[in-house]
Amino acid sequence: MHKTRSSLRKKLFTMVSLLTALIICGSLFAACEKKEEPTQHDHSYTRDVVVEPTCAEQGYTEHFCECGASVKDTYTEATGHTFGNKLAFDEKNHWIAATCGHVDAHKEEQAHTLQDGVCTVCDYFDHETEGMVFLLNADGASYSVASAGKVTKYTKVNIPATYNGMPVTAIKAKAFFMRAGLTKIVIPEGVTRIGESAFDGCILADITLPSSLRIIGESAFNACSALTEVNLSEGVAEIAASSFAACDSLTSVHIPSTVKIIGANAFANCAKLEEVKLPDGLLKIEASAFFNCSRLTDIEVPDSVTKVGASAFYNCGFASVTLGDSVAKIEDNTFYNCGALTSVKIGSDVTAIGRGAFYGCSLLEEIALPDSVESIGENAFANCTKLKSVKIGALLANIGESAFSGCASVEEIDVAADNAYYTGAGGCIIDKQSKAVINGFAK
Repeated sequence: MHKTRSSLRKKLFTMVSLLTALIICGSLFAACEKKEEPTQHDHSYTRDVVVEPTCAEQGYTEHFCECGASVKDTYTEATGHTFGNKLAFDEKNHWIAATCGHVDAHKEEQAHTLQDGVCTVCDYFDHETEGMVFLLNADGASYSVASAGKVTKYTKVNIPATYNGMPVTAIKAKAFFMRAGLTKIVIPEGVTRIGESAFDGCILADITLPSSLRIIGESAFNACSALTEVNLSEGVAEIAASSFAACDSLTSVHIPSTVKIIGANAFANCAKLEEVKLPDGLLKIEASAFFNCSRLTDIEVPDSVTKVGASAFYNCGFASVTLGDSVAKIEDNTFYNCGALTSVKIGSDVTAIGRGAFYGCSLLEEIALPDSVESIGENAFANCTKLKSVKIGALLANIGESAFSGCASVEEIDVAADNAYYTGAGGCIIDKQSKAVINGFAK
């Protein structure tokens, strides 16, 4: 009897335990299934951002709560694409190109109207590849124009963007050298390099340069005597030596902000060149870069320039010039015979004035050399016939022969009191050691 009761108690305990476990599990399962109600929050939109419409997308105002939530309202219509007057074209059609950067936006697209292979509306002509010689590049995936071949019978040449289904990316050296009958060239987008003397000696009056262009070789457009205007696109880093030298009709050049170097003789003997804006960030102006550009009446040398080469502005026509603190030396003949120059400001880090640097600047009335200048070369200021005032700093130690020859109008000489080598007296510069008078100031 005792055993039976004990057995019943055990069974009862087991059943109760199982029931309790089931209740607990059920409660836990219900808790897991129950979704926690989110905390109620009234948004407070305290920050507004106005997004302006673009040519393709709506504008709107977006309001932000500090919790990260946002809402948009006050929608404004897209402005629509903007178009200029320039015509773009392919092998079949021409259209007015968008100026908003969307190259796929076309306006007034029409098929070419061809007459003797030339479209009467746009620059396209269908004989662009006839007789032209192409060379497969080393990458095996692009071509270069190697030679003009038989296209010399045309006065206008339209270089194709592709050849044999591959892009044309370069024009080789001397490809169109001395093709005197060539008056117009259209270079397509995708071309990144123009080789040395590629168009040297052509009578080009009109060139279309692509925005993809990065490298212009030496003498690429040398002696293109009918060329009047050059617009270089962003991305070109250097204007190589003699690139546009002796372009007799050239009046205006746009130099992009990416150009760091203007090579030797780059625009030498461009006798009609009147307008050039040198970009901030330019580092070097090499020798004779603007040699004999006698109509160049306005020039600003950016503070970024560290070098101005010999004869860089020989016989130019501007009235004033400022050289920044980054230039260490004014090279030989830099401003030789700049007969219209009346004012010059020399940076505080210039240590030397080269031979003939300001020779024949006949309208220059005043020169103030910073304390950093240590030497003045031979004939540096010779024949500056209207020079009236000369200021010399403390470190000047050497004045070359005839440095001031022919400067008979000088009335005032100011030599720094602590200069160890020279002093000023009676309108003269006197060598302290030899007591010799520096020549050139006699009336």
